[in-house]
Formats: sequence, C-alpha cells, structure tokens
Amino acid sequence: MKIVIENFGPIRKFEFDTSKKLHLLYGENNVGKSYAVSVIYLILKNLGLYGADFLTESFQNTFSQNLEDLHNKFSKSDFSISIISENSEIICKLYEKKMKLSGKIGFYGFPLYFLPASRSGLYLAMNNFNMIFSELSQRRFLLKNTKVELPNLSEPISDFFLELTKINEKNKTDFTYLAKKIEKNILNGKVVFNELTRKIEFHENKTKLKLELWQTSSMISELSLVVAYLKYIVNRGSLLFIEEPEVHLHPKAQVLLMEIFTELANQGLQIVCTTHSNYMFFKLINLILDKKIITSEVESFRLIKTKHGSIDANDMTTTDEGIKDNNFAAITKQLYNERMQIIEKQNNIS
Repeated sequence: MKIVIENFGPIRKFEFDTSKKLHLLYGENNVGKSYAVSVIYLILKNLGLYGADFLTESFQNTFSQNLEDLHNKFSKSDFSISIISENSEIICKLYEKKMKLSGKIGFYGFPLYFLPASRSGLYLAMNNFNMIFSELSQRRFLLKNTKVELPNLSEPISDFFLELTKINEKNKTDFTYLAKKIEKNILNGKVVFNELTRKIEFHENKTKLKLELWQTSSMISELSLVVAYLKYIVNRGSLLFIEEPEVHLHPKAQVLLMEIFTELANQGLQIVCTTHSNYMFFKLINLILDKKIITSEVESFRLIKTKHGSIDANDMTTTDEGIKDNNFAAITKQLYNERMQIIEKQNNIS
C-alpha cells in the first residue's frame, strides 16, 4: 500500500510505501520531514482504528481535526491524501474535507509507535503532569465550546508519553536482546523501569549508581527512551517512527545504532527515521553492499524546498550499489575547497 500526500502544509508531494522495512528521510532543516512522518503516522493509526469503517463520524472528528490543525499552520490551499493499493488502484482520496472511497479498505491494524525529537526533554517535562493531559489533548475537539485550555500537544507526542506510562517491567518484547546490545555496547549500563515510581531509570555498570534520566548525560537520556521502547513496548510486526536517533551520540555510537536498526528491520520491525547523520548514512551503504539488508526493503528520501512546497528530490534511490550521496556531499566538498583556499592563501603569504 502507498500513501501519497499532496499540498499538505509545507509538503508539496510525498509518497510513502508501507511495504518497505527501513525508511530514511534526509534533507536540510525546516523542509517538512517531521510533518511528513507525522501525517503518515496519523493516517496509518486511523486506518488501524477504523479499517473498513473509514468514513465513520469518529474518524471525521479525530483524523480530519488533527490533519487540519497541522495543515492550517502552513497553508490555506486544499490538500489531498491518496491511499493506493499494490496494483496501483486509488482506494481512497481525502480532499477538501471530503473523502471519496473507490474500493474496499482492509484493516491495517499493525501497532504504531512514535519517538519524537527532543524525546528526553519531553519525557522529563511531561512526567510533571498528569496523564490526563495526554488523554485530553487527543480529544481536543470535545473541548471547543469550553474554557479549558490544554498545552499544545500533538497526537504523536501524546501517544509517545502514554506508551511510556503503560510499561510493565515484567513484559519483555521480541527485541529485548537488541536492546541489551545497545546497553552493553553504547550505554554501558541498563535501562530499567521502576514499578514503584513509574519512571525510567539508568543503572550504571561500573559505579552501580541508579539514576533517574534527568541525572544522566544527554546521550544516555535520549537513547534510554529508544531502549525502553525496544525492551518493553515494540514487537515484531510493529512500525516505529524515530526522529533524529543520532542526537547527542558520538559517531562510533551512531554507526553501531545503524547496525542495530538493520537487525531490527530484518527481524520484523518496520522503522521510519528522520536523520542528519552522515555516519549512519555511510554505514547503511556498507550494510547494503555487504547484503546485510535487502535493497528493495530500504526506502530513502531527500526532501527539498521548492516555491510550491517541499518534495522528494528522487535522487537518493536505494540500489545494490548503495545510495548516492546527494545530501552530505555538497557541504563536504565546500569545506574541502575552503580548506584548500586557506592553505593556498597561507602559502602565498609565506
């Protein structure tokens, strides 16, 4: 199944193939990567909730409301979202607050999870509020005629927090062994959910200290939440959205993380990742060349801005030779030329 977004907020056109195992979104800042994955998340979530009952009043209230809130921040033009079957038939088209159903929509009920950017800061801040804020923020349309004002919390972010509040220490996922690999090779400690305080802790291996996330380094606090999802929440058949997994990680750790992402994809976890990491990018190329992941199961995008909105440049397609570097090469060349000019200038002066 494919989802095609057109004229949505900052996005002119974006196409997403749900059959791929590993999706990577590249591009400069403020080109709409986060908005693209947020829309895809909302579409898939509501397909999972309503399936064949795609046109129910409940769908109209939740799905349309969330989309319009996002869309209206950037654009006043009409948007369209198409859901396309494997044989290229348009099953459903959502446009101008209307929906046209031209075929049967199956039940796409696979579990979805979202790890937003700045997740550790969000988690620490939201721990100071009651879970009710997250519940109510997803039903904001019910409060339109009241004086109740809620924090501006998007549905993917509120879902992120709600999943963490439902953790059960006794539950182990299909990916616990890969979570332990991150703990051993990157964190040098264990990520533990304290059933008493209902908070995530980090237990250091060497010092034996038991720390809350606010007491740890930025690297540990950010990556601990990824580990928590792998240990307690996600299983095979799930789809995990991760924004900027490389944040605060040393290049060595970024490379190791890409290896684990590939293992996760091969073991049945679909991953959608927005990233600015050249180290993860080049490691992925090596993994493709080494046939550690099947080429056809990797989808790579480079979003660029045009005067009509952001689009996929279609210049980072995955092949058996890897992925052509049209994202990092230009700035790398610019820095090299700058250095050569400085050296040449200094030699002329001397």
